Amino acid sequence: RFLVCKVGNYLLVANDGKVFDDQDLISLCRSASSGKERGYSIGYRGIGFKSVANFANEVHIISGEMNITFSRELTKSVIEKATRVPLIRIPHPIREIIFKEVKPVISQYIDEGYTTFFVFTGLIVDQIEDDYKNLSNSSLLFLHNIKEIKNELLGTIIKIQSKISHTGNIVEFFDSSKWLSSWILYRSGNTSIAFSKENRTIKALSRTDALVYSFLPTEDISGLGVLINSDFSTDPSRRHLIKDETTKNNIREVCELYKTIFMDNIFIDSSEAQSIIKSLVPYTEPSLVQFTGNHFEK
Repeated sequence: RFLVCKVGNYLLVANDGKVFDDQDLISLCRSASSGKERGYSIGYRGIGFKSVANFANEVHIISGEMNITFSRELTKSVIEKATRVPLIRIPHPIREIIFKEVKPVISQYIDEGYTTFFVFTGLIVDQIEDDYKNLSNSSLLFLHNIKEIKNELLGTIIKIQSKISHTGNIVEFFDSSKWLSSWILYRSGNTSIAFSKENRTIKALSRTDALVYSFLPTEDISGLGVLINSDFSTDPSRRHLIKDETTKNNIREVCELYKTIFMDNIFIDSSEAQSIIKSLVPYTEPSLVQFTGNHFEK
């Protein structure tokens, strides 16, 4: 479960996952470092937490017995000759004034089962609210460990429900009790191909909506009427794939999964099977692909 709320002028983000330990803290303080192993979880490079340095003045972490503050101001005070001070390198004991303000709220959420809390100061909260309003439900599609997002900034609770069908996993999103969207996922290892369902009918996505995911969406086009997800390597912005050996191997897995889905449906005389096949038809004429750039669609 994932929680977003405002406490005074601070943004508070919480989850009910594993409590931070010493190794997690060391990973936070290092570049491109994480205790996670690639292929078994997302976030193995430590990029996620580093990104907060772009929009927060200070970051405070409360998780189990760990109460710390990341602050340029505090770092400058203890390293007087430092001229270029990064935000997230040196942890400090948590600022008591911040801790006192947020502790009553955090105590309440601990009672509800949340375990780890990030408190961000110096944010433009209205801008954060706009970002969440524009967050597509499909952004959550391949984050298999998230079952609920409670967003008190917008007064919404998005619940994610998964069930197994004879054709693949069905994933549905509900805003409180309201249905938002439904998808059918075919999975093989870390690779998934997702088909959109509207009014119980599979519908091919438009070319611009049919993106490639590395767990979160990139800006690369899949070239088919589906979403494609795998453990692709990306550039630091996470917007584009890097064509390294890992990406090439995962593209091969996508091809194998594509072939399996195609063969499972091509000879079935049903409207759903026909819709699946239509979604797998490339947007680019295959004979013209040789004239296109060297991108994922090719």
